[in-house]
Amino acid sequence: MVELLTSSTGASTALGQGQFYALMAGEDASEIVGVVVVEVQDPRFDDVSTQESGGFIVYR
Repeated sequence: MVELLTSSTGASTALGQGQFYALMAGEDASEIVGVVVVEVQDPRFDDVSTQESGGFIVYR
């Protein structure tokens, strides 16, 4: 997964990248749980990065 920042001119810059993990369960894979982990280099500073994690549950 790559996070993009789009400028007013339409140019895209890669801001960060990460991984997407998911588990599917239930009849016909009707339940999905997952975790998203993104790591970003802060362009304002040298050698500064941030890691952000989040989770989700989906019923379809």
